[in-house]
Amino acid sequence: MFGFLGSTSRAAQSAPAGSFHAQIRALKKSIVERALMDAKGSYTDAARALDVSPSYFRRLALDFKINLTVAQG
Repeated sequence: MFGFLGSTSRAAQSAPAGSFHAQIRALKKSIVERALMDAKGSYTDAARALDVSPSYFRRLALDFKINLTVAQG
């Protein structure tokens, strides 16, 4: 469903705020946050909703520094 969630490169992580890579990174982060909130903190359910593996979803959440307390509201 969200096949464009691929991992982010170092260039994308350090991209200027208005750049293409920074905007894509922000979009990915918001998708991961929303999925985690909708799944009430369940990484497995959030991963299933996005059609990615739970381990990959967890890595995305860690890369974006998303924690459950922030994601839950």
